[in-house]
Order: sequence, then C-alpha cells, then structure tokens
Amino acid sequence: MPRAVARSTMRGAVGATCGWRIARDFSITGGGRRLVSRPGARRPGESRAEVAMRRLIVWAVLAGLVAAVWAAVKFLPWWALVLAVVGSIVLGKWLIGRLFTRLLTTPFKLKGAVLRGATVEVHFAEPAQAPPAAEEDGEPAGHRRFVRVDLTVTPAGVAEGPFQMWEPGELRLVREDVRFDPNDPAADEGDEVSIRAVEVFHEGAFQEDDGWKLPGAQRLRLLLAVQPGLHRLKFRYYFEEFGELKLPPEVASAVA
Repeated sequence: MPRAVARSTMRGAVGATCGWRIARDFSITGGGRRLVSRPGARRPGESRAEVAMRRLIVWAVLAGLVAAVWAAVKFLPWWALVLAVVGSIVLGKWLIGRLFTRLLTTPFKLKGAVLRGATVEVHFAEPAQAPPAAEEDGEPAGHRRFVRVDLTVTPAGVAEGPFQMWEPGELRLVREDVRFDPNDPAADEGDEVSIRAVEVFHEGAFQEDDGWKLPGAQRLRLLLAVQPGLHRLKFRYYFEEFGELKLPPEVASAVA
C-alpha cells in the first residue's frame, strides 16, 4: 500500500474513532458548548469520585424500584396490586405532565434570564392620541387612555445563560399588585394595559421596532393603552418581572 494512502486511511480511522467518542459522550452540541450530555458523562468540574457516586445512586434507585415491585407482587393481595397499578398510572401522568410543562417553559425561562433584576429609568410620560388601529378595532371612546412613555431598560449585568440579547417587542406590562403564576404566565395579563407600539433609540433617533434582538441597555419609547385610573405598573419579560412604571394621575386619567 502506498505510504500516502496508508497515512490517509489512518487519519480516517482516527477521525471516525474520535467522532464516535464525541457522539457517544454528547448527544447535542452547538456553538462550541455542550447542550445535552449522556447520563454517564463527567460534568465540568466533577471528579471521578462524584461520577461514581452519581452512578451508584442511580443504580440504587433502580434496584429499590425492582425490589418494591417484587415485594408487592409476592406479599400484597390482588386488590392492593390493583390500587398500586392505578396509583402508579395517576402518578405517572402527573409526573409526565410536569415534565412536559418544564420542557415547554425552560426555553422561555432561559430567554427571560437576560433581564433578571433589570432596572427601568423613566424619562417622561405624557398623554397621546389613539392610533388609527384602535379606532378601526371599534374600541369604545373612554375605554382606554393612551400614554407615551420614554424610558431606558438596563439589564443587571452579563447574562449567565445562552441568551445575551433581548427583544423590546416581547416586553409586557402588568399591574404592580398581580402575582405571577409560573404554570400559567399569561393568566394575569388581562386587557388592563397593553403596549401598542415600541420604538428603539438607534443612531440618534427613535425607530420602530422590527423584532430586533439587542444587547445591554436600550432606550425605548412605548405607546400604552391603559384603563382609566391605573397608574402603577411593572414590566414582565417572559418569566422575569422587574422595574416599576408610575403614571402620574393626570396622565393615567387624561382623555386621549
């Protein structure tokens, strides 16, 4: 076999072996970071003793489950076995439901983490005219008060998660006294206040937001539709709540 061919064959074999090991240890990779690791893989900063202990705990739990099933079949009467099976099904459905909810909400929690502990500086708030879209929707006169707010949102620091930028168009406003329910994030948003338009201060002027993803502090101009008399609000970004927006009574009650 020619030397060049032999060298090429050896490189291919080594590359295939390394690739197999990488695929074995990491099920998903992206951006140079490990996203999902196989259960037996060592985690960053974890010693061999900790890996061995983790595996031992997993095997002990599995052995306990097998022993419990064997004891139930051997010693429990038939009606107790039926109850155990029904209880296991109910518990399994509950656990699967919680796992499914966690799988759905985890990406949004990661996205919202960039504004965890963010601060809001309000520059001014003033009454505004209702946009044409509100009249086209047939919204009754006096049902809403439109307010234009100029403010700056500043993240608390560098986000630790995979998302380093945030989307001004995803901001929400809720009453200051509402309690957030992580199992139903949109349950308390209601229709008391809504953000009708978002503008971002960019290159010396306010520009209409076009789904931008932006890093760090950003100055925004928001057009709000607020119910009369409502003047204490807070911001929500996915699962994170922060800041405070106090509308002066004369602004919150002004007729658009």
